[in-house]
Formats: sequence, structure tokens, C-alpha cells
Amino acid sequence: MTIYLDFVLLLSFLFNGAILFVVSYIVKTTIPWRRLLLGTVVATLFVPLTLYFPHSIFNTFSAKTFYSILIVLLTFGYKSIQQTVKQLITFYAVSFIAGGSILSIHYLLDYSVETSLKKFLLYVDNIQHDEISLVVILLGFPISLYVAKTWSDRLILDRIQRGHMYKITLEFNDSRFQTTGFLDSGNQLVDPITNRPVIVCDSIFMKQFFSIDDWENVRRAIATDDVERIPFHLRHLFLIIPFKTIAGENHYLFAIKPDKLTIQTETSKIVVQKVLVGIQISPMTNDDSYHCLLHPHLVALQPVESSR
Repeated sequence: MTIYLDFVLLLSFLFNGAILFVVSYIVKTTIPWRRLLLGTVVATLFVPLTLYFPHSIFNTFSAKTFYSILIVLLTFGYKSIQQTVKQLITFYAVSFIAGGSILSIHYLLDYSVETSLKKFLLYVDNIQHDEISLVVILLGFPISLYVAKTWSDRLILDRIQRGHMYKITLEFNDSRFQTTGFLDSGNQLVDPITNRPVIVCDSIFMKQFFSIDDWENVRRAIATDDVERIPFHLRHLFLIIPFKTIAGENHYLFAIKPDKLTIQTETSKIVVQKVLVGIQISPMTNDDSYHCLLHPHLVALQPVESSR
């Protein structure tokens, strides 16, 4: 199959535009569509130069580096050297991910797909006279960009979560256990009677403070909103906290009054006694990364002890 230059330029234009768009998303930079179009056009114009002059200066490392910097500056503008370097590295990373993914799929199919099936993959000869599938290019490229975007989102989310996670130690019912808590800025739950802040911990962590029989009764009490199911010798340790969901529905949270809660930060240790711990039956996360939702006031307003 013969592929003409106009088709190559069209693909290059679409792919370059998609790469620059994903780069702007990853680096969290809003750019006008005119700048995106300008960067895409300039990037696309480089293609015929490398095709028609394969042994010229345009194919040298220095020329490609200069051209990449030019594309980034035309697309995103200049604010600082740090920002430009970040954009340039991201531009290369996204390009390598997309190109590397297509090459990997190409070589995987090249050695595993039967000859009779290759006609459905629309194989054509590239400039080096190697066969490559148009289907792989047209499908693999957007998929690889989507994976790069999703991977970036996940890394950012993980970094934010790690910055809000703390080691905590809870003392209650003559027991002492440690776990990881996540500082939830949206948790503004306060007991209306005692005015104490409320943290919420899941059953995976909280069941350690009870015997097997006691925990089963506590679990059933929470599941049925029936305080009478709580063992009599434990009732003085529990409080029932009313709260409203986002949908406006009224619910009740079973909470315990711990002896002490200790939150360990990087530089200090926060010891809290006037706090309540609500019990959630379902796990906080699917990956067990944390088991408690902390109240922001515990970290921001409580007195601390230096851990150094």
C-alpha cells in the first residue's frame, strides 16, 4: 500500500496536537487553542524535513533538541526556566511513551500474527522499508496517550495522599494499636453534645480492640442501628452521633471515647484525648493504604510535642 505525504502530515498533525494537549494536561497549564495550533503546525513541519533530507542537520541530536525546545516555547510560552524544563521533559516522556508503546505492539504482532491476518492490520512500508501496521498506529497511539494521562493522574493522587497520611496510635479498652490515618479536609464532623472532633476508623482496625464475641455484637448493633445490641459492659464507652449525608439523609454514627490518640508527623507528635472515634463497618480503601479518616483540627489546632 502506498502512503502519500499528505496522509503522513495529517497523522503527524493529529498526533502532535494530541501529545501537546496531554502535556498541557499533565503539567496543569492552560493554553489558548491558538498556541496549541501553532505548536502543532511547527512540530508537523519538521516531518518533511526529516523525510526528504534524512542525512541533513535536521536529523542530528542538537537540531532535534533545539526544535523540541522551540515547539515547547511556542506552545506554552516562557515563564521560568524551571517551568520550561518541566514542560520539555514531559513532552519527551509522553512522546517516548506513545512511540515506545506503538513499537512494542508492532514487534509483538510482527512475530506472533499469522501472515493471513496481516492484511486486516493494513501493513505498509515506512521510510526504512520496514512493514508497520496502520491499525496499530491509529489505535495504539490514542490508547498509549490515555494510559499516560491516567498514570499521571494516579501519581499525582498518590503523592497528595502520601502528604496527608500519618501514623496514629489509638489506646482504648486496655488495648493499644497503630495504623495509618488520612487527613480528610472534608471531615468536619463534631459531636454536637461534647463538641469533640470525630475521626472515623474502619472495622479492619477497630475490631482489634474487642473480643470476638463483643465485636460481633458491636458490628450487628452498628449494622442495624440498634444500641441495645452493644454488650452492657461496653455501653458506657459508646456515643451515638447524629449526622446528615450529602443527600440530606439522617444517619447515626456509633463512636467510642478513646483513652488517647497519638498522631505522628514528620517533626512532631500530637497527643489528643478529647476526641471521638466513629466506627465504619466497610473498609476505608481497597488497598489498605489507610484505615482512619482524621479530622483536620487535630493536626492544625492541637498542641504538639517535638519528636526530635
